[in-house]
Amino acid sequence: MDESLRHDNPNPTLTANPLSKLSFWWLNPLFRKGYKGWVEESDMYNVCPDQSFIHSLCTTRDQREKLNGSSL
Repeated sequence: MDESLRHDNPNPTLTANPLSKLSFWWLNPLFRKGYKGWVEESDMYNVCPDQSFIHSLCTTRDQREKLNGSSL
């Protein structure tokens, strides 16, 4: 993601307790905002680093290399 498009809205899953994560309670502020009006892009939370596309791509590539015994 282009750093100029990033906004400072930390993802609440980073500080949510397990019960909150299980019940998706951490999404209530976003749901409340959507109930009252339109949700804008700036209202969305930042992506957690371990859930980003780049992290997933690297993890998948590493697992494939382990299985095949070679690198791409």
